[in-house]
Amino acid sequence: LKSFYSSNTNILENLDIYYRKNYLPGLLLVEDTVSMAHSLETRVPLLDKNVVNWANKINIKNKLMNGELKGFLKNVAKKYVPKDILEAPKRGFPTPLKNWFRDELREFVQMRLSRDSDMLDLVMNKNSRMKLFRSHCNIKLPHALDELRAHKIWMLLCLSSWSKTYNLKTR
Repeated sequence: LKSFYSSNTNILENLDIYYRKNYLPGLLLVEDTVSMAHSLETRVPLLDKNVVNWANKINIKNKLMNGELKGFLKNVAKKYVPKDILEAPKRGFPTPLKNWFRDELREFVQMRLSRDSDMLDLVMNKNSRMKLFRSHCNIKLPHALDELRAHKIWMLLCLSSWSKTYNLKTR
C-alpha cells in the first residue's frame, strides 16, 4: 500500500487509487469469468473508455458529494431521473419472469410443465407442477409470493431443458 501513498494526496484519493487499481480489476475479472462460464453476456453500463477517462479526472471530494457514494452522478441525474428512483435501495436487475410466465410465455411454460418427465417428477410431480403454475397465473398482481413461485417455475424449466439437452434418465 505504501507504493501509492504520497505526501501530496489525502486518504480519500489514496483509497480511490487503490480501488481503481486493485479492487475494480479483480471484480471485473470475476464478473467476466463467472458470466462467461455460464454463457451469460453481461455489460457494465458505465465502463465505456471515454466515461472512465472523464470520471477519473473528477476530484474524489466531488465524487463523494455530501459524503455519498456516487454523489456526483446522483446530483447530475436528479435533473432527469425521478427522486424515488434515485433514492431507491441498491438491488440487482431481475428479469420480469413473474410477468412473462403469465403472459407471453404462458403457453410455453404450461406445455413444458405438463409433459411427462421422470426428471421433473423427482423434484415435483406433474399435478403439483400444474397447481403451482395455475396459482401463479391466477393470483392477482402484486402478491408477496410472486417472485418465489416464478423462481420455482424457472428452476423446473431449467431442469427440464437441462435433462432434455443431455438426454438424462432418472435410472
